Order: sequence, then structure tokens, then C-alpha cells
Amino acid sequence: MTVEDLLYSVLPRIEQTAGIDIFGAANAAMRSIGKRLAARRSDLVKQPMSVPFPAGKTLVLDGVVGFAEDPYAVVGQTKTVLSTVRPGERADLDREGNPKRYELIGTTLYLFPYPADEITVKGMAFQLPSRAANLNDALPWADLLEELLVEATYRVISTGFAHVVDPAFQAFVDQELDRLLPSRSARPRRARSHHF
Repeated sequence: MTVEDLLYSVLPRIEQTAGIDIFGAANAAMRSIGKRLAARRSDLVKQPMSVPFPAGKTLVLDGVVGFAEDPYAVVGQTKTVLSTVRPGERADLDREGNPKRYELIGTTLYLFPYPADEITVKGMAFQLPSRAANLNDALPWADLLEELLVEATYRVISTGFAHVVDPAFQAFVDQELDRLLPSRSARPRRARSHHF
């Protein structure tokens, strides 16, 4: 499904718009769905990440909203797994050195201690999709979530961006994801065998 396909799916239902174009509405819908998939730790938004981290304390990561596992720092041939900063530990580590810990707040990655020179940070990240900008851009998850992408885009284009942060809209997205993608916890558990 492309943005153009999405437009033709949504267009017949639109009686009025909130002044939002198809790109704005589609991107808002994809971002909302992507965040919910990341919160569910879905493989649909899990991707390998490798980014240069400049000397200093922070780096804004484009579209990364979480990590599937602890990332690691690469300095030359040395690879160090980073663990999350523990409460009360941040002040003690707020200095220059070899990174050992990390914190992700929004899309900003903090390393502790922070590197004096550029390093590389790698790992499996939960990544939001790239923004759609052309009518022929393919939409993510269309094979699994076409119905949700269409409905979410329709709701955004009809009512505006404020709708995206509305708890009722988020509940709708969650409910549809539960219906379309049964969670791992919903799978039947295998019976454990007990050996005495």
C-alpha cells in the first residue's frame, strides 16, 4: 500500500477535514501505531542500529523510541555492553570517560561516562518508520495493518492532530493492534514437565 492507495481509501469517507493533508495525517497515524508497537516490543519496529556518537553527553536518535536489548559502545576494537543508569547513579557518572551506562529520554540518548572522542553505538532498537513524503512511498506494515492505517489516517485527517494524543484514539489503536496482532502473552503456554 502506498500513500496514494491510502488517499483513495480515505477520500470517499471524508466529509470535512481539519486542514491536514494526507501526508501529515498518514505520518501522524504511522507514528502513533509505531509507538504502540514499540511499547508492545513488537518485531515489526525492531531494527539494527549503528550510529556515530560524537564526543559529548547526548545524541538525538532519529525515530528510535527504545531498545530491544541493551546497546553497546564500540571504541576501536573494544565492544562494551551498556546498561541503564540506576537511580542515584547519574551524578557519579556525569564525567568524561569510557561509556558504561546509558539513558534514553524520548529520542535523546545519554551516555555515562560520556565519550571524549567519537564512538559508535550499536544494538537492536525500536525504530519508528520514516516519514512519507511522496504519493508512491510504501507504507510500513500495510500487509498486516492496512485496515488500522486507513482508519487511523481517516480519524486524523477528519479531526486534527490533537486527536492523536487523545486517550480514546490511543485506546482505539491499542484495541486494533490487539485484534490484528495477538500478543505473545496470549499464546497458550506449553505444559511444563516435572521430573522427580
